[in-house]
Amino acid sequence: MKQWRVVLALAVLLAGVGWGARDWLGIPDIPADTLRARYGEGSRYVELLGAAVRVKESGQGEPLLLLHGFAASADTWEGWRRELEGQYRVIAVDVPPFGLTGPMASRPVQAADLQAFMDALVPALGLESEPFHLAGNSLGGYISWNYARRHPEKLRSLTLVDSAGYPLPPPLPVKLMKWPVTREISAHLSPYPIVAASVRDVYGEPANVTAAQIQRYADMMRREDSRPAVSELMRSLAFDGVGISDVRVPTLILWGAKDRWIPVEHAPRYQRDIAGSQLIVYDTLGHIPMEEDPPRTAADMRRFLQSLSPQGQSSQIQSSQVQASQAQPAQDRSSQAVLSPAPLSQALLPQDMASPLMPSHPLQSPPTPQQAAIEKKNP
Repeated sequence: MKQWRVVLALAVLLAGVGWGARDWLGIPDIPADTLRARYGEGSRYVELLGAAVRVKESGQGEPLLLLHGFAASADTWEGWRRELEGQYRVIAVDVPPFGLTGPMASRPVQAADLQAFMDALVPALGLESEPFHLAGNSLGGYISWNYARRHPEKLRSLTLVDSAGYPLPPPLPVKLMKWPVTREISAHLSPYPIVAASVRDVYGEPANVTAAQIQRYADMMRREDSRPAVSELMRSLAFDGVGISDVRVPTLILWGAKDRWIPVEHAPRYQRDIAGSQLIVYDTLGHIPMEEDPPRTAADMRRFLQSLSPQGQSSQIQSSQVQASQAQPAQDRSSQAVLSPAPLSQALLPQDMASPLMPSHPLQSPPTPQQAAIEKKNP
């Protein structure tokens, strides 16, 4: 009965806008082979749980596994791969049911299946012989911290980038896949304007998003059989924060202050709940800071990883929080936080945000650019 309602709704929609608007509405699926030819350069595929999992890998050294977020792909980490491949074996994958990987053929992907996927992925990538570094953004962060609490012995470190985990109202694309009225239809179409608005929404500076990026996100969403599986996964997810405080590995938390999907107020909650974790907040960046500013975020990641090596135990880790200024870009606000002799003992925050994030102080929002200017003028 549901399928007939979906078909009827799509027929009415097409009659209203015309058959030629199918691509604009994102109605037809795109074959997986077509997408692999279009976006699969430099990729290999590993068969896991009934899916051909896309892997993008480069570099040598300690392994660093990267997990993307909702409706994204391994491409979101492309900048980090370029920045870090000189020192690390950097591995980014398309997590099912997203990207070129698509859904698992053997079963629908639900929250528990994401951990089954990780348990199969790690040995398939040859990561079971020694601990590795794990980083995840958004939904990928949720997968990562759950894996870390289950298998602390397998990890050298954990990095959470604007990670999902605590309760929050879902963004519009996720709402459409959860609401009973829209979830059946959203499993069959992805209107280009909604995709474009969503991609711009996850950048701190939406004007920096390119047409090619929007097209890639739109195409990946239309991979054959993916949208019903994504809709099923979104309905199964519930973020309640349970288990975050069980994480017992060295942890770095990166966050964009302009995140409109998962608010920056979640960042200090992670910092408080994960013992010894470090936190860096970026004033001008949004929900996917590693894609928006790869050189800067990867530099902070590199310093964190180097601090975990024997040679880096006594080194300083520099962090910065930049205020955008078109008039004087060279005068962006920045500051440093120095590790104590025991690593991972303090949050990496600019001085003007350090006090509000300490447990003895109430949480406050980051200062606006106008407030920062006043504070700088009247110290």
